[in-house]
Amino acid sequence: MNIKKEFYADGLTQLHFAGGMVRFDFATFQPDTTGKGQAPLPQKNLRLVMNLHGFLTMFDTMKKLSDKIKALTARIYEG
Repeated sequence: MNIKKEFYADGLTQLHFAGGMVRFDFATFQPDTTGKGQAPLPQKNLRLVMNLHGFLTMFDTMKKLSDKIKALTARIYEG
């Protein structure tokens, strides 16, 4: 696999479906610049747009990974 770019995101700010496409808006948290010690603010840094089939395929893959992680952490915390 030849990856040309890598993006980092702290989270997803919006997820919506329009025109047959699924749109993800990602963001990173930026520190408070006012000096008042406020919580970091999310700053959008990437929009990913996928067709519905691609989204559903990705969702299935992520669900399988989530299930594996849950099973692994359950074994770790059981002792």
